[in-house]
Amino acid sequence: SIYESTYKSTYKSTYEPIYKPIYEFTYESTEYERKVFENAIEESVNQIKRTLQDASLATNILNLQRELKDL
Repeated sequence: SIYESTYKSTYKSTYEPIYKPIYEFTYESTEYERKVFENAIEESVNQIKRTLQDASLATNILNLQRELKDL
């Protein structure tokens, strides 16, 4: 039936890639696995912050160089 095929394709495209990993992580993973995952996310966030700080510093240096040229 159309309903059945729509349901199956929706399930395959939506539930499996998005909700299934969340469900497995929440209900089937061990405390250790969750901690490793949380640490990996935290490290990624810190890496992004460091990259943004580096970019901001580089921008400030370029702006200072431009100002010095204008003097």
